[in-house]
Amino acid sequence: MLVINRTLVSYFNTVFIAALFVYVSAQYAYTPRVFFTKFFNLLSVDVPQMKDAFVKKNCSTCPGVYYPVCGTDNQTYLNECKLHCLNKRMNKKKPVEMVRTGPCFVFPELNAE
Repeated sequence: MLVINRTLVSYFNTVFIAALFVYVSAQYAYTPRVFFTKFFNLLSVDVPQMKDAFVKKNCSTCPGVYYPVCGTDNQTYLNECKLHCLNKRMNKKKPVEMVRTGPCFVFPELNAE
């Protein structure tokens, strides 16, 4: 039967984690600091500016910000600009209005009949 010393396993785990840290640190040391552009969407804007955004029918000018809003049609939209974009695309007589910020159903399974 093989007996493994717990101290030895703990030592190898510590060495592995230290080596991993050194490897990851070295990767970022030689990488230009452009990885933030992958995280932040170039179309992002402040939330108060979304209602002032110019809306096209194809939604190309809507910012890529997740700030959900609930419409009068009981649908959740990605943000207020997307809701206005739908209104422009559908050309309805009665446009969908924003009821509140946040999703329409926080827990859909609880709202099911």
